[in-house]
Amino acid sequence: LFLSKTTFDGIQNCRRGSSEVFMVTRRNLVMFMAFMRHATALSHFRCRKTIGWCNGALHGPRNFPRSSSGETKGRPPLYCMAINAPNEVGRDSDLFAAFAAADEIIDVRAPCEYAQDHVPGSVNLPVLDNDERSEIGTKYAANHFDAKRRGAALVARNIAGHLETHFTDKPGGYRPLVYCWRGGGRSNSMALVLAQVGWRVDLLEGGYKAYRAAVRSSLQTLPGTFRFKMLAGLTGTGKTELLKELELRGACQVLDLEGLANHRGSLLGAVPETKGVTSSMDTQPSQKMFESYLVKALSALDPSKPVWLEAESSKIGQLQLPQALWAAMLVSPRYQVSLPLPVRVRRIIKEYPYWIANPHELKALLRRLTSTHSKKTIDKWCDLVDSRAWDEVVTHLLEEHYDPAYVNSMSRHEKQHEKTISLADINPEEVTRFVEEIS
Repeated sequence: LFLSKTTFDGIQNCRRGSSEVFMVTRRNLVMFMAFMRHATALSHFRCRKTIGWCNGALHGPRNFPRSSSGETKGRPPLYCMAINAPNEVGRDSDLFAAFAAADEIIDVRAPCEYAQDHVPGSVNLPVLDNDERSEIGTKYAANHFDAKRRGAALVARNIAGHLETHFTDKPGGYRPLVYCWRGGGRSNSMALVLAQVGWRVDLLEGGYKAYRAAVRSSLQTLPGTFRFKMLAGLTGTGKTELLKELELRGACQVLDLEGLANHRGSLLGAVPETKGVTSSMDTQPSQKMFESYLVKALSALDPSKPVWLEAESSKIGQLQLPQALWAAMLVSPRYQVSLPLPVRVRRIIKEYPYWIANPHELKALLRRLTSTHSKKTIDKWCDLVDSRAWDEVVTHLLEEHYDPAYVNSMSRHEKQHEKTISLADINPEEVTRFVEEIS
Protein backbone atom coordinates (compact mmCIF):
# COMPACT_ATOMS: atom_id res chain seq x y z
CA LEU A 1 0.00 0.00 0.00
CA PHE A 2 1.33 3.44 -0.92
CA LEU A 3 0.34 5.96 1.74
CA SER A 4 0.63 9.66 2.39
CA LYS A 5 2.75 10.70 5.37
CA THR A 6 -0.36 11.61 7.39
CA THR A 7 -1.89 8.19 6.82
CA PHE A 8 1.42 6.50 7.49
CA ASP A 9 1.87 8.35 10.79
CA GLY A 10 -1.40 6.85 11.95
CA ILE A 11 -0.53 3.34 10.78
CA GLN A 12 2.95 3.27 12.26
CA ASN A 13 1.45 3.45 15.74
CA CYS A 14 -0.20 0.07 15.11
CA ARG A 15 1.49 -3.21 15.90
CA ARG A 16 4.34 -3.54 13.41
CA GLY A 17 5.09 -7.26 13.84
CA SER A 18 7.90 -8.29 11.50
CA SER A 19 7.09 -5.88 8.65
CA GLU A 20 9.80 -3.73 7.15
CA VAL A 21 8.98 -0.11 6.33
CA PHE A 22 10.31 1.51 3.16
CA MET A 23 10.30 5.11 1.96
CA VAL A 24 10.61 6.02 -1.69
CA THR A 25 10.29 9.17 -3.81
CA ARG A 26 7.81 9.31 -6.65
CA ARG A 27 10.66 9.86 -9.10
CA ASN A 28 12.19 6.49 -8.24
CA LEU A 29 9.02 4.47 -7.82
CA VAL A 30 10.13 2.08 -10.59
CA MET A 31 13.37 1.39 -8.72
CA PHE A 32 11.37 0.72 -5.57
CA MET A 33 9.13 -1.84 -7.26
CA ALA A 34 12.19 -3.63 -8.62
CA PHE A 35 13.62 -3.63 -5.10
CA MET A 36 10.40 -5.09 -3.70
CA ARG A 37 10.80 -8.13 -5.95
CA HIS A 38 13.76 -9.00 -3.78
CA ALA A 39 12.18 -8.06 -0.46
CA THR A 40 12.70 -11.63 0.77
CA ALA A 41 16.36 -10.81 1.29
CA LEU A 42 15.39 -8.28 3.99
CA SER A 43 12.84 -10.41 5.82
CA HIS A 44 15.40 -11.71 8.29
CA PHE A 45 15.87 -8.23 9.85
CA ARG A 46 12.62 -8.70 11.79
CA CYS A 47 12.53 -4.98 12.61
CA ARG A 48 11.44 -1.61 11.22
CA LYS A 49 13.67 -0.21 8.46
CA THR A 50 13.48 2.98 6.45
CA ILE A 51 15.18 3.15 3.09
CA GLY A 52 14.90 5.92 0.57
CA TRP A 53 16.07 7.04 -2.83
CA CYS A 54 17.00 10.62 -3.71
CA ASN A 55 18.21 11.62 -7.15
CA GLY A 56 18.75 7.99 -8.07
CA ALA A 57 21.02 7.16 -5.11
CA LEU A 58 20.24 4.68 -2.36
CA HIS A 59 20.48 6.03 1.18
CA GLY A 60 19.99 4.49 4.58
CA PRO A 61 17.78 6.11 7.24
CA ARG A 62 20.63 8.12 8.77
CA ASN A 63 22.23 9.62 5.66
CA PHE A 64 19.09 10.45 3.72
CA PRO A 65 19.55 14.09 2.52
CA ARG A 66 17.68 16.54 4.76
CA SER A 67 17.22 20.32 4.90
CA SER A 68 18.20 22.45 7.88
CA SER A 69 14.68 21.99 9.25
CA GLY A 70 15.07 18.24 9.19
CA GLU A 71 12.80 17.62 6.22
CA THR A 72 14.03 15.44 3.37
CA LYS A 73 15.24 17.30 0.30
CA GLY A 74 13.68 16.83 -3.12
CA ARG A 75 10.11 15.78 -3.76
CA PRO A 76 7.94 14.77 -0.80
CA PRO A 77 8.38 11.03 -0.27
CA LEU A 78 5.69 8.38 -0.28
CA TYR A 79 5.74 5.79 2.46
CA CYS A 80 5.11 2.10 2.09
CA MET A 81 4.56 -0.77 4.51
CA ALA A 82 6.47 -3.57 2.81
CA ILE A 83 4.99 -6.98 2.16
CA ASN A 84 6.02 -9.91 4.37
CA ALA A 85 7.50 -11.95 1.55
CA PRO A 86 7.17 -15.76 1.52
CA ASN A 87 10.43 -17.67 1.65
CA GLU A 88 11.20 -19.57 -1.56
CA VAL A 89 12.62 -23.08 -1.08
CA GLY A 90 13.73 -25.78 -3.46
CA ARG A 91 16.51 -24.45 -5.69
CA ASP A 92 19.46 -24.32 -3.30
CA SER A 93 18.03 -26.43 -0.47
CA ASP A 94 16.96 -30.01 0.13
CA LEU A 95 13.41 -30.04 -1.13
CA PHE A 96 12.40 -33.07 0.94
CA ALA A 97 13.95 -31.50 4.06
CA ALA A 98 11.77 -28.43 3.43
CA PHE A 99 8.70 -30.69 3.32
CA ALA A 100 9.68 -32.28 6.62
CA ALA A 101 10.22 -28.88 8.27
CA ALA A 102 6.80 -27.52 7.27
CA ASP A 103 3.87 -27.72 9.66
CA GLU A 104 1.62 -28.38 6.67
CA ILE A 105 2.10 -28.77 2.92
CA ILE A 106 -0.59 -27.02 0.89
CA ASP A 107 -1.29 -27.93 -2.72
CA VAL A 108 -3.35 -25.12 -4.27
CA ARG A 109 -3.86 -26.81 -7.65
CA ALA A 110 -7.25 -27.96 -8.87
CA PRO A 111 -8.59 -31.27 -7.46
CA CYS A 112 -8.08 -33.05 -10.80
CA GLU A 113 -4.37 -32.13 -10.75
CA TYR A 114 -4.04 -33.15 -7.11
CA ALA A 115 -5.65 -36.53 -7.81
CA GLN A 116 -3.04 -37.40 -10.43
CA ASP A 117 -0.09 -36.80 -8.12
CA HIS A 118 0.87 -34.66 -5.14
CA VAL A 119 3.35 -34.48 -2.31
CA PRO A 120 2.31 -37.31 0.05
CA GLY A 121 0.69 -35.86 3.15
CA SER A 122 -0.22 -32.56 1.50
CA VAL A 123 -3.71 -31.07 1.72
CA ASN A 124 -5.57 -29.77 -1.30
CA LEU A 125 -6.80 -26.19 -0.88
CA PRO A 126 -7.48 -25.18 -4.49
CA VAL A 127 -7.55 -21.52 -5.39
CA LEU A 128 -9.37 -22.56 -8.57
CA ASP A 129 -11.55 -25.67 -8.74
CA ASN A 130 -11.69 -27.91 -11.81
CA ASP A 131 -14.39 -25.92 -13.60
CA GLU A 132 -12.86 -22.54 -12.71
CA ARG A 133 -9.43 -23.67 -13.92
CA SER A 134 -10.96 -24.78 -17.23
CA GLU A 135 -12.86 -21.50 -17.55
CA ILE A 136 -9.76 -19.35 -16.97
CA GLY A 137 -7.72 -21.47 -19.37
CA THR A 138 -10.31 -20.96 -22.11
CA LYS A 139 -10.51 -17.21 -21.43
CA TYR A 140 -6.72 -16.87 -21.37
CA ALA A 141 -6.46 -18.25 -24.90
CA ALA A 142 -8.84 -15.52 -26.09
CA ASN A 143 -7.91 -12.52 -23.92
CA HIS A 144 -5.10 -12.54 -21.37
CA PHE A 145 -6.29 -9.48 -19.47
CA ASP A 146 -9.90 -10.62 -19.08
CA ALA A 147 -8.70 -14.03 -17.93
CA LYS A 148 -6.42 -12.52 -15.28
CA ARG A 149 -9.14 -10.21 -14.01
CA ARG A 150 -11.67 -13.01 -13.76
CA GLY A 151 -9.06 -15.36 -12.28
CA ALA A 152 -8.06 -12.81 -9.64
CA ALA A 153 -11.69 -12.54 -8.49
CA LEU A 154 -12.10 -16.31 -8.25
CA VAL A 155 -8.75 -16.82 -6.50
CA ALA A 156 -9.50 -14.08 -3.96
CA ARG A 157 -12.92 -15.54 -3.22
CA ASN A 158 -11.56 -19.09 -2.78
CA ILE A 159 -8.65 -18.01 -0.58
CA ALA A 160 -11.11 -16.09 1.62
CA GLY A 161 -13.15 -19.28 1.97
CA HIS A 162 -10.07 -21.25 3.05
CA LEU A 163 -9.14 -18.57 5.59
CA GLU A 164 -12.61 -18.82 7.13
CA THR A 165 -12.50 -22.62 7.31
CA HIS A 166 -9.19 -24.47 7.11
CA PHE A 167 -7.02 -21.77 8.69
CA THR A 168 -9.29 -20.67 11.53
CA ASP A 169 -7.49 -22.68 14.21
CA LYS A 170 -3.89 -22.21 13.03
CA PRO A 171 -1.65 -20.62 15.70
CA GLY A 172 0.68 -17.67 15.17
CA GLY A 173 3.72 -19.95 14.85
CA TYR A 174 2.13 -21.99 12.05
CA ARG A 175 4.52 -22.46 9.11
CA PRO A 176 3.01 -23.87 5.90
CA LEU A 177 4.68 -24.73 2.60
CA VAL A 178 2.65 -23.82 -0.48
CA TYR A 179 2.99 -25.03 -4.06
CA CYS A 180 1.11 -25.08 -7.36
CA TRP A 181 1.98 -26.38 -10.83
CA ARG A 182 5.03 -24.20 -11.57
CA GLY A 183 5.32 -22.00 -8.50
CA GLY A 184 3.48 -19.22 -10.30
CA GLY A 185 0.38 -17.15 -9.74
CA ARG A 186 -1.77 -19.62 -7.81
CA SER A 187 0.74 -20.49 -5.08
CA ASN A 188 2.06 -16.93 -4.89
CA SER A 189 -1.48 -15.65 -4.32
CA MET A 190 -2.11 -18.02 -1.43
CA ALA A 191 1.37 -17.51 0.06
CA LEU A 192 1.08 -13.73 -0.12
CA VAL A 193 -2.19 -13.68 1.81
CA LEU A 194 -0.97 -16.15 4.43
CA ALA A 195 2.22 -14.12 4.90
CA GLN A 196 0.20 -10.95 5.38
CA VAL A 197 -1.77 -12.67 8.15
CA GLY A 198 1.58 -13.04 9.88
CA TRP A 199 2.51 -16.67 9.28
CA ARG A 200 5.95 -17.67 8.05
CA VAL A 201 5.26 -19.15 4.63
CA ASP A 202 7.56 -21.27 2.47
CA LEU A 203 6.91 -21.23 -1.26
CA LEU A 204 8.12 -24.13 -3.42
CA GLU A 205 10.16 -22.61 -6.21
CA GLY A 206 9.24 -24.29 -9.49
CA GLY A 207 6.12 -25.81 -7.91
CA TYR A 208 4.99 -29.36 -8.59
CA LYS A 209 7.24 -29.58 -11.67
CA ALA A 210 10.31 -29.07 -9.44
CA TYR A 211 8.98 -31.68 -7.01
CA ARG A 212 8.37 -34.16 -9.82
CA ALA A 213 11.92 -33.66 -11.11
CA ALA A 214 13.23 -34.36 -7.60
CA VAL A 215 11.17 -37.58 -7.44
CA ARG A 216 12.56 -38.81 -10.76
CA SER A 217 16.10 -38.02 -9.67
CA SER A 218 15.62 -39.76 -6.31
CA LEU A 219 14.29 -42.91 -7.96
CA GLN A 220 17.49 -43.14 -10.00
CA THR A 221 19.78 -42.92 -6.97
CA LEU A 222 17.93 -44.06 -3.81
CA PRO A 223 17.55 -47.81 -4.64
CA GLY A 224 21.32 -48.16 -5.05
CA THR A 225 21.91 -47.05 -1.45
CA PHE A 226 20.10 -50.05 0.09
CA ARG A 227 20.83 -53.76 0.60
CA PHE A 228 17.63 -55.55 -0.39
CA LYS A 229 16.57 -59.06 0.64
CA MET A 230 13.78 -60.66 -1.33
CA LEU A 231 11.06 -62.91 0.10
CA ALA A 232 9.85 -65.29 -2.61
CA GLY A 233 7.15 -67.94 -2.62
CA LEU A 234 4.19 -69.35 -4.53
CA THR A 235 0.87 -67.51 -4.51
CA GLY A 236 -0.87 -67.87 -1.16
CA THR A 237 2.24 -68.53 0.96
CA GLY A 238 1.63 -65.45 3.10
CA LYS A 239 4.64 -63.37 2.05
CA THR A 240 2.90 -60.06 2.75
CA GLU A 241 1.67 -61.19 6.16
CA LEU A 242 5.11 -62.53 7.09
CA LEU A 243 6.80 -59.26 6.22
CA LYS A 244 4.24 -57.28 8.20
CA GLU A 245 4.84 -59.53 11.20
CA LEU A 246 8.59 -59.07 10.87
CA GLU A 247 8.13 -55.30 10.80
CA LEU A 248 5.78 -55.30 13.79
CA ARG A 249 8.29 -57.32 15.77
CA GLY A 250 11.07 -54.90 14.85
CA ALA A 251 12.98 -57.73 13.22
CA CYS A 252 13.65 -55.89 9.97
CA GLN A 253 12.85 -52.96 7.69
CA VAL A 254 10.18 -53.63 5.08
CA LEU A 255 9.30 -51.95 1.80
CA ASP A 256 5.69 -52.89 1.06
CA LEU A 257 5.45 -52.47 -2.71
CA GLU A 258 2.02 -54.08 -2.96
CA GLY A 259 0.69 -51.76 -0.28
CA LEU A 260 2.05 -48.69 -2.08
CA ALA A 261 0.59 -49.95 -5.37
CA ASN A 262 -2.75 -50.97 -3.78
CA HIS A 263 -2.51 -54.28 -5.62
CA ARG A 264 -1.60 -57.84 -4.65
CA GLY A 265 0.55 -58.39 -7.70
CA SER A 266 -1.42 -60.89 -9.80
CA LEU A 267 -4.26 -61.05 -12.28
CA LEU A 268 -6.76 -61.11 -9.42
CA GLY A 269 -4.66 -58.86 -7.21
CA ALA A 270 -6.64 -55.62 -7.50
CA VAL A 271 -7.77 -54.37 -4.09
CA PRO A 272 -11.43 -53.33 -4.53
CA GLU A 273 -12.31 -53.58 -0.83
CA THR A 274 -11.64 -49.85 -0.44
CA LYS A 275 -14.67 -48.10 1.03
CA GLY A 276 -17.03 -46.92 -1.66
CA VAL A 277 -15.38 -48.92 -4.45
CA THR A 278 -17.75 -51.28 -6.20
CA SER A 279 -15.53 -52.38 -9.07
CA SER A 280 -12.16 -54.08 -9.12
CA MET A 281 -10.90 -51.59 -11.69
CA ASP A 282 -9.33 -48.18 -11.19
CA THR A 283 -8.29 -48.80 -7.58
CA GLN A 284 -4.56 -48.22 -8.09
CA PRO A 285 -2.86 -44.83 -7.80
CA SER A 286 -1.45 -43.21 -10.92
CA GLN A 287 2.12 -44.11 -11.91
CA LYS A 288 3.34 -40.70 -10.72
CA MET A 289 1.51 -41.02 -7.40
CA PHE A 290 2.97 -44.50 -6.89
CA GLU A 291 6.45 -43.09 -7.46
CA SER A 292 5.78 -40.31 -4.96
CA TYR A 293 4.74 -42.89 -2.35
CA LEU A 294 7.82 -44.94 -3.19
CA VAL A 295 10.25 -42.05 -2.70
CA LYS A 296 8.65 -41.20 0.64
CA ALA A 297 8.88 -44.84 1.79
CA LEU A 298 12.50 -45.23 0.69
CA SER A 299 13.49 -41.94 2.31
CA ALA A 300 12.19 -43.20 5.66
CA LEU A 301 14.42 -46.30 5.62
CA ASP A 302 17.90 -46.68 7.11
CA PRO A 303 20.48 -47.49 4.38
CA SER A 304 22.81 -49.07 6.95
CA LYS A 305 20.31 -51.91 7.56
CA PRO A 306 18.93 -54.46 5.06
CA VAL A 307 15.47 -53.91 3.61
CA TRP A 308 13.08 -56.80 2.97
CA LEU A 309 10.52 -56.82 0.18
CA GLU A 310 8.49 -59.30 -1.80
CA ALA A 311 9.94 -60.76 -4.96
CA GLU A 312 7.63 -59.02 -7.43
CA SER A 313 7.62 -58.83 -11.20
CA SER A 314 8.57 -55.56 -12.85
CA LYS A 315 4.86 -54.60 -12.86
CA ILE A 316 2.38 -54.57 -9.99
CA GLY A 317 -1.01 -54.45 -11.61
CA GLN A 318 -0.80 -51.53 -14.05
CA LEU A 319 2.15 -49.87 -12.31
CA GLN A 320 5.75 -50.18 -13.45
CA LEU A 321 8.59 -50.46 -10.94
CA PRO A 322 11.33 -47.83 -11.46
CA GLN A 323 14.22 -49.24 -13.47
CA ALA A 324 16.86 -48.67 -10.78
CA LEU A 325 14.75 -50.44 -8.14
CA TRP A 326 13.99 -53.37 -10.44
CA ALA A 327 17.68 -53.74 -11.34
CA ALA A 328 18.60 -53.83 -7.63
CA MET A 329 15.90 -56.44 -6.93
CA LEU A 330 17.18 -58.74 -9.69
CA VAL A 331 20.60 -59.13 -8.06
CA SER A 332 19.41 -59.28 -4.43
CA PRO A 333 19.44 -62.55 -2.41
CA ARG A 334 16.14 -64.46 -2.31
CA TYR A 335 14.61 -66.44 0.53
CA GLN A 336 11.89 -68.92 -0.47
CA VAL A 337 8.92 -69.64 1.81
CA SER A 338 6.57 -72.58 1.23
CA LEU A 339 3.19 -73.70 2.63
CA PRO A 340 1.08 -76.85 2.01
CA LEU A 341 -1.40 -76.49 -0.86
CA PRO A 342 -4.57 -76.88 1.29
CA VAL A 343 -3.33 -74.07 3.58
CA ARG A 344 -2.68 -71.83 0.58
CA VAL A 345 -6.18 -72.52 -0.79
CA ARG A 346 -7.77 -71.67 2.55
CA ARG A 347 -5.77 -68.46 2.88
CA ILE A 348 -6.60 -67.26 -0.64
CA ILE A 349 -10.35 -67.78 -0.15
CA LYS A 350 -10.12 -65.76 3.06
CA GLU A 351 -8.00 -62.96 1.53
CA TYR A 352 -10.07 -62.42 -1.63
CA PRO A 353 -13.71 -62.05 -0.49
CA TYR A 354 -14.48 -59.60 -3.28
CA TRP A 355 -14.26 -62.24 -6.02
CA ILE A 356 -16.48 -64.63 -4.09
CA ALA A 357 -19.07 -61.86 -3.70
CA ASN A 358 -18.72 -60.86 -7.39
CA PRO A 359 -18.32 -64.06 -9.45
CA HIS A 360 -19.34 -62.32 -12.70
CA GLU A 361 -16.28 -60.06 -12.45
CA LEU A 362 -14.07 -63.03 -11.61
CA LYS A 363 -15.21 -64.86 -14.74
CA ALA A 364 -14.62 -61.76 -16.85
CA LEU A 365 -11.01 -61.67 -15.67
CA LEU A 366 -10.49 -65.39 -16.22
CA ARG A 367 -11.67 -65.06 -19.81
CA ARG A 368 -8.82 -62.63 -20.43
CA LEU A 369 -6.36 -65.53 -20.10
CA THR A 370 -7.02 -66.88 -23.60
CA SER A 371 -3.43 -66.16 -24.67
CA THR A 372 -2.06 -68.66 -22.14
CA HIS A 373 -4.91 -71.16 -21.67
CA SER A 374 -7.34 -72.98 -23.92
CA LYS A 375 -11.00 -72.09 -24.10
CA LYS A 376 -11.80 -75.52 -22.68
CA THR A 377 -9.70 -74.85 -19.55
CA ILE A 378 -11.19 -71.40 -19.01
CA ASP A 379 -14.75 -72.74 -19.45
CA LYS A 380 -13.99 -75.39 -16.81
CA TRP A 381 -12.85 -72.70 -14.36
CA CYS A 382 -15.94 -70.59 -15.06
CA ASP A 383 -18.23 -73.59 -14.52
CA LEU A 384 -16.63 -74.15 -11.13
CA VAL A 385 -17.21 -70.47 -10.31
CA ASP A 386 -20.88 -70.81 -11.28
CA SER A 387 -21.22 -73.81 -8.97
CA ARG A 388 -19.51 -71.87 -6.14
CA ALA A 389 -16.99 -74.69 -5.66
CA TRP A 390 -14.41 -72.26 -4.30
CA ASP A 391 -11.89 -74.82 -3.01
CA GLU A 392 -11.80 -76.42 -6.46
CA VAL A 393 -11.66 -73.06 -8.23
CA VAL A 394 -8.62 -71.93 -6.26
CA THR A 395 -6.89 -75.32 -6.45
CA HIS A 396 -7.22 -75.44 -10.24
CA LEU A 397 -6.06 -71.84 -10.64
CA LEU A 398 -3.00 -72.47 -8.48
CA GLU A 399 -1.99 -75.75 -10.08
CA GLU A 400 -2.77 -74.81 -13.69
CA HIS A 401 -2.00 -71.08 -13.82
CA TYR A 402 -0.19 -69.45 -10.90
CA ASP A 403 2.30 -72.13 -9.85
CA PRO A 404 3.64 -72.98 -13.35
CA ALA A 405 4.09 -69.26 -14.11
CA TYR A 406 5.89 -68.71 -10.80
CA VAL A 407 8.20 -71.73 -11.20
CA ASN A 408 9.13 -70.54 -14.67
CA SER A 409 9.93 -67.07 -13.30
CA MET A 410 11.98 -68.45 -10.38
CA SER A 411 14.15 -70.52 -12.71
CA ARG A 412 15.68 -67.25 -13.94
CA HIS A 413 16.82 -66.30 -10.43
CA GLU A 414 18.47 -69.51 -9.21
CA LYS A 415 21.79 -67.75 -8.57
CA GLN A 416 20.12 -65.41 -6.07
CA HIS A 417 18.48 -68.26 -4.11
CA GLU A 418 19.74 -68.30 -0.51
CA LYS A 419 17.40 -70.52 1.47
CA THR A 420 14.00 -72.25 1.51
CA ILE A 421 11.90 -72.10 4.68
CA SER A 422 8.99 -74.57 4.86
CA LEU A 423 6.17 -73.55 7.21
CA ALA A 424 3.11 -75.53 8.29
CA ASP A 425 0.92 -72.40 8.51
CA ILE A 426 1.11 -68.67 9.26
CA ASN A 427 0.74 -68.43 13.03
CA PRO A 428 2.79 -66.88 15.86
CA GLU A 429 4.88 -70.01 16.42
CA GLU A 430 5.71 -70.47 12.76
CA VAL A 431 6.46 -66.75 12.33
CA THR A 432 8.93 -66.97 15.22
CA ARG A 433 10.62 -69.93 13.55
CA PHE A 434 10.72 -68.02 10.29
CA VAL A 435 12.48 -65.08 11.98
CA GLU A 436 15.05 -67.47 13.43
CA GLU A 437 15.62 -69.08 10.02
CA ILE A 438 16.34 -65.84 8.21
CA SER A 439 18.42 -64.23 10.98
